[in-house]
Amino acid sequence: MMRRPTRRLALSLLGLLWLAALLLFFFGARRKLEAAAGAEERTPEGLDVDWDDLWDQFEERRYLSARRWKGGEDPYRLHAFNQRESERIPE
Repeated sequence: MMRRPTRRLALSLLGLLWLAALLLFFFGARRKLEAAAGAEERTPEGLDVDWDDLWDQFEERRYLSARRWKGGEDPYRLHAFNQRESERIPE
Protein backbone atom coordinates (compact mmCIF):
# COMPACT_ATOMS: atom_id res chain seq x y z
CA MET A 1 0.00 0.00 0.00
CA MET A 2 2.97 2.40 0.42
CA ARG A 3 3.77 2.05 -3.22
CA ARG A 4 0.71 4.00 -4.41
CA PRO A 5 1.57 7.39 -2.81
CA THR A 6 5.17 7.11 -3.97
CA ARG A 7 4.10 6.58 -7.58
CA ARG A 8 1.61 9.46 -7.40
CA LEU A 9 4.24 11.70 -5.87
CA ALA A 10 6.76 10.77 -8.55
CA LEU A 11 4.24 11.41 -11.35
CA SER A 12 3.20 14.71 -9.79
CA LEU A 13 6.80 15.86 -9.50
CA LEU A 14 7.49 14.76 -13.06
CA GLY A 15 4.44 16.71 -14.27
CA LEU A 16 5.52 19.83 -12.40
CA LEU A 17 9.02 19.52 -13.77
CA TRP A 18 7.62 19.16 -17.29
CA LEU A 19 5.46 22.29 -16.88
CA ALA A 20 8.39 24.25 -15.48
CA ALA A 21 10.55 23.22 -18.44
CA LEU A 22 7.84 24.27 -20.92
CA LEU A 23 7.37 27.64 -19.24
CA LEU A 24 11.10 28.23 -19.16
CA PHE A 25 11.35 27.31 -22.83
CA PHE A 26 8.51 29.60 -23.94
CA PHE A 27 9.51 32.58 -21.84
CA GLY A 28 13.17 32.16 -22.73
CA ALA A 29 12.33 32.12 -26.45
CA ARG A 30 10.13 35.17 -25.98
CA ARG A 31 12.96 37.09 -24.32
CA LYS A 32 15.32 36.18 -27.16
CA LEU A 33 12.79 37.40 -29.74
CA GLU A 34 12.33 40.68 -27.88
CA ALA A 35 16.11 41.12 -27.68
CA ALA A 36 16.45 40.41 -31.41
CA ALA A 37 13.70 42.93 -32.20
CA GLY A 38 15.52 45.52 -30.09
CA ALA A 39 18.75 44.83 -31.95
CA GLU A 40 17.03 45.38 -35.31
CA GLU A 41 15.92 48.83 -34.23
CA ARG A 42 19.52 49.78 -33.48
CA THR A 43 20.98 48.90 -36.88
CA PRO A 44 23.54 51.41 -38.13
CA GLU A 45 22.39 53.64 -40.95
CA GLY A 46 25.25 52.41 -43.14
CA LEU A 47 23.52 49.04 -43.42
CA ASP A 48 20.24 50.57 -44.55
CA VAL A 49 19.82 49.57 -48.20
CA ASP A 50 17.92 51.60 -50.76
CA TRP A 51 15.89 48.83 -52.37
CA ASP A 52 14.68 51.06 -55.18
CA ASP A 53 18.25 51.54 -56.39
CA LEU A 54 18.88 47.80 -56.26
CA TRP A 55 15.67 47.08 -58.15
CA ASP A 56 16.60 49.61 -60.83
CA GLN A 57 19.94 47.81 -61.30
CA PHE A 58 18.25 44.44 -61.78
CA GLU A 59 18.29 43.34 -65.41
CA GLU A 60 15.21 41.20 -65.92
CA ARG A 61 15.92 40.15 -69.50
CA ARG A 62 19.45 39.07 -68.62
CA TYR A 63 18.14 37.07 -65.65
CA LEU A 64 15.47 35.32 -67.72
CA SER A 65 17.79 34.54 -70.62
CA ALA A 66 20.53 33.08 -68.40
CA ARG A 67 19.30 29.52 -69.02
CA ARG A 68 17.12 29.03 -72.05
CA TRP A 69 16.02 25.60 -73.14
CA LYS A 70 16.74 24.61 -76.69
CA GLY A 71 14.38 22.54 -78.83
CA GLY A 72 14.49 18.84 -77.94
CA GLU A 73 16.21 19.49 -74.61
CA ASP A 74 14.63 18.06 -71.49
CA PRO A 75 14.28 20.80 -68.86
CA TYR A 76 13.63 18.21 -66.15
CA ARG A 77 16.82 16.22 -66.79
CA LEU A 78 18.73 18.29 -64.23
CA HIS A 79 16.38 17.17 -61.45
CA ALA A 80 15.67 13.64 -62.69
CA PHE A 81 17.35 12.03 -59.67
CA ASN A 82 15.10 13.93 -57.25
CA GLN A 83 12.03 12.91 -59.24
CA ARG A 84 13.01 9.23 -59.27
CA GLU A 85 13.68 9.21 -55.53
CA SER A 86 10.46 11.01 -54.68
CA GLU A 87 8.47 8.53 -56.80
CA ARG A 88 10.04 5.64 -54.83
CA ILE A 89 8.73 6.95 -51.51
CA PRO A 90 5.32 5.48 -50.72
CA GLU A 91 2.63 8.00 -49.86
